[in-house]
Amino acid sequence: AWAAGDRAGAVTALADDVVDAFVVEGSPAACRARLADYEEAGVTTVALMHLSAAPTPAERAQDIRSQLRSLAPGAHPRGANAAPAGGVRSRTGEASL
Repeated sequence: AWAAGDRAGAVTALADDVVDAFVVEGSPAACRARLADYEEAGVTTVALMHLSAAPTPAERAQDIRSQLRSLAPGAHPRGANAAPAGGVRSRTGEASL
């Protein structure tokens, strides 16, 4: 589906357990908390791949810019609950990073 340009279909096709095991998703605060869990577990290096299922390249670029701003070091104090809106829509339709 992804290769055919059906980004929403590709995201929907992923099994929930696969997403839960390999994807950091949710609000910016939830993503920061999940990344902190990795750090506490001893992970010292991560590689983040920001995705968007938006229909156009321009919308995908805007989603990814928003994700990067939301997770940038110093953008929000660790543990802060307030976070800017943005990100992409998850397979359930919720905003996610």
